[in-house]
Amino acid sequence: MHLAQSGTLCWGRQLDAQQMLVLLEDWVPTPRRLEHDEALGEFLLRYLAGHGPAPLTDFAWWSQLTMAAAGTALAVAGERLTALEVDGVRYLYPRSSDLGPVGRAAPGRGRDAVLALPGFDEYLLGYRDRSLAIDPAKLSRVIPGKNGIFLPLLVQHGRVVGTWRRHWQPRQITVEPEPFTPLSPTAAGQVQRSLQDYARFLGREVQVRP
Repeated sequence: MHLAQSGTLCWGRQLDAQQMLVLLEDWVPTPRRLEHDEALGEFLLRYLAGHGPAPLTDFAWWSQLTMAAAGTALAVAGERLTALEVDGVRYLYPRSSDLGPVGRAAPGRGRDAVLALPGFDEYLLGYRDRSLAIDPAKLSRVIPGKNGIFLPLLVQHGRVVGTWRRHWQPRQITVEPEPFTPLSPTAAGQVQRSLQDYARFLGREVQVRP
């Protein structure tokens, strides 16, 4: 913890089941040096680039900053943001981002596709109010025992429709999808494809259970 707080180490890539630690100076060889308020504005801008549209209260909750600091961030980044009001709530998102444009989805990977997301994914963790992504009654299926452990997610049409579990074995990895309700044959095939994408990412053999 001390080495992370002092800027010596940071999280790197994942190797099998473990996330590696790397030297910050190797991972970020040419860092930007920002003043305090400028850094707050950049923090808000990058949160919204990955999570927007989102209200300022979500940013304050996610970052653990005070609302006063979040207000400073908004004042600094305001000209680079735009707002959308829905049901009396003001949602913010960046006018542009250096993360690049969002391209068209590959064939078969549009909004009807089922996505297999990892545990602790920001799609669910990044917001204080998660009701847009999941039925609150189903949240206990994602956080069994409410012990702070978030299971990997199956997402379709922007909503969490199930979870999946990973079992590491010496020669292969077994993956077991657990949808909240029975999936159609088409959706079940999309789950298989998403989990095989995970296998290709790992470069390991993955057996997907029915």
